[in-house]
Amino acid sequence: MIKLIASDLDDTLLNSRFKVSEKDKETINKLKEMGIYFTIATGRVTNSAAEYAKELGVNIPYISFNGAKIIDSKTNNKIFSRELNKTRINKIIRYAEDKGIHCNIYTDEKIYVKELTKWSDHYKSFARDVDMEEVGSLQEYNFKSTPKILLLDENNKLQEAYEDIIKFIDKDINVFFSKPNFLEFTDQKASKGAGLKYIADMLDIKREETAAIGDSFNDQSMIEYAGISAVVLNGREKLKKIADYVSSTNDEDGFSDFVINYILK
Repeated sequence: MIKLIASDLDDTLLNSRFKVSEKDKETINKLKEMGIYFTIATGRVTNSAAEYAKELGVNIPYISFNGAKIIDSKTNNKIFSRELNKTRINKIIRYAEDKGIHCNIYTDEKIYVKELTKWSDHYKSFARDVDMEEVGSLQEYNFKSTPKILLLDENNKLQEAYEDIIKFIDKDINVFFSKPNFLEFTDQKASKGAGLKYIADMLDIKREETAAIGDSFNDQSMIEYAGISAVVLNGREKLKKIADYVSSTNDEDGFSDFVINYILK
């Protein structure tokens, strides 16, 4: 029997208007009534994730920054944190700035950028109340570490960047596309799959008693770890091949489809 379900937010639980449908909210409440834990696992900054966790009544730890942070929903304290030291990532920042690729550097509350661009506007169009600060060259800006780096640009430019950057980055840095225009970097020990395992272990829940749903490559580790997994219809084709179930789209209550028509059946 499934005892814990984790869901990605963007393009999975959130529809195209960045809202959770009433049906999906009802499904989440039904899970709670049945004694099944529900949590979120997102690449969003902690502050943004916290708002959704509160809206959905998440009462167990949740995952932000693609697994770099795990937050206690009751106290808002970090119970797990894994960041990238500036010295490990400066080559990535230098590459991005040399190529004119927009780069985000994060804290729990704020995003630092070299300058405000159309890509920073694009990011702010869906991130909830994000505080973004223009600081000039990120190579020269005085920060110690970040939960993740995000490069934003046209997909063909990011594909080229991916091929170049994997040749020189540390082997213990994860690199993946979370969206066609988003290329992300986290510490190897920071992933949604590791985060789901951490939470399951805290709750004394076995791997085969967990479930997860997502849409993109930042969800892959979680999809692979979970005892039962699903990818929404609008998700990546490669990810659908490793999931147990392909649900309807994020605009058609894909989360509820997975829970009602696959898990509870």
